[in-house]
Amino acid sequence: MSRADWIVRHLPEMTTGLRPALHAHLIHRDGIPYVGIELTGGLGALTHGSRIVAGRISAGSGSPG
Repeated sequence: MSRADWIVRHLPEMTTGLRPALHAHLIHRDGIPYVGIELTGGLGALTHGSRIVAGRISAGSGSPG
């Protein structure tokens, strides 16, 4: 099984119980705001349009290694 197949198969169970929070920032570029997605468990990403421009996984988040 490829890594992509594994992620697609297991992502729903890995994200069960995570409560997302969205944050639209005042900073924008080309009329498109930056949007932060924060999940419980220390996961987060900053997006601009369809691009992920930054991400984080906090220590102790229980992410698979």
